[in-house]
Amino acid sequence: MFSLVPEAAVRTIVYLSVMLLTGTCTYRWLLLEKKDSLKRLHRLVLSASFSLFAAILMRAWAHTYVAFGTDALFSWESIQIVATKSRWGERWQWQLWAASASLIASILIYFRPRTGWLFLTAGALCVCVSLPLTGHAMAHEGSRFATVTLQALHIMGASLWLGTLAVAVVQRRNDLSVLERFYPLAFTGTILLVTSGLTMAYLYLPSLDTLWTSAYGKVLTLKLFVLTGILTCGFLNWRRFRSIVKVTHGGHWVTIELTLATLVLAATGLLSELPNP
Repeated sequence: MFSLVPEAAVRTIVYLSVMLLTGTCTYRWLLLEKKDSLKRLHRLVLSASFSLFAAILMRAWAHTYVAFGTDALFSWESIQIVATKSRWGERWQWQLWAASASLIASILIYFRPRTGWLFLTAGALCVCVSLPLTGHAMAHEGSRFATVTLQALHIMGASLWLGTLAVAVVQRRNDLSVLERFYPLAFTGTILLVTSGLTMAYLYLPSLDTLWTSAYGKVLTLKLFVLTGILTCGFLNWRRFRSIVKVTHGGHWVTIELTLATLVLAATGLLSELPNP
């Protein structure tokens, strides 16, 4: 399992970047107010798109390590074989193109703001759809269209919920009154995340005991356990911000929710590299 750590770590950065990228686009179109700092929002999306582009490039290097071992890490020929001549590389290139388009669009915002944001939103959606092309969705024996769609919806749901929440915290800092309007989005994202996740678990796991008898199942169980904690924090936050006394400052439950989300991303990164049971 140790050999999977480099690619799992890069995968985690990819997922984090996608969530921030998609969450920023969601915030821009659905939650933006006049008092918001557009410069801060643009800096955030520029950082997320650059991080995504760099992490997608690093995936080819990490996959080369998994395929050929340490000796191939600094071999351009080995990296070229993985990135351009393998079936994995053909699918990975779609992710690279989508990440490149997102980075270009984030730069375009400097010159043509509205056009840049529109292209960036389209690029973020393309990234969400392209990521499953190098994951378990393509290895499943059933309908690949169905599994790719499910995993894309899973990523979009997480981005809509946790990605947008992270952006709201960064954008508003201590003033989180925007969360009153955010929770319908969070609920929609939660439904997408949970429904698609449970459906994929049903398709990928041959039996219930796989959850505690295989490496894949154990990591999935850990992910579900932490996700339950995130859902609990989200419910407490929802109750708090719907109270009679209006809350404008974030509490510790928001911080815990985002911290647990980081742990879920790490588990997801590792889960993506483990073979199906």
